[in-house]
Amino acid sequence: CFTASLQAREEVKRACELTLLRPLWQLFMSMENNLNKDPTSISVLLPLHRALTELFFIAEARAIKQGILQDYLLAMTTDELLLSHTSMALKNIAAISLAISYPNKSTKLLNMAP
Repeated sequence: CFTASLQAREEVKRACELTLLRPLWQLFMSMENNLNKDPTSISVLLPLHRALTELFFIAEARAIKQGILQDYLLAMTTDELLLSHTSMALKNIAAISLAISYPNKSTKLLNMAP
């Protein structure tokens, strides 16, 4: 039963090359990051932005349905994105640790950073 499920998952992975969506994901994320963050402003999404939103909504739903959500998320993630988020997390941990006077490895790294 487990091996049949694993084989089916591998077939889905081969049928859907998720990394082909990565350039569109990067475009979508750049559009998301450039949105006006002012909650009082009214903005209209460009048709491309709306289309990409729907595309990734459908892609995520299909990945969930096919049991390949983790593979989908990994395909959309770049090394730079992981590095950026990990760095931010370590800085947040270091800031909290310094605020409560609890030194740890992250505070040592923060003190060594330029």
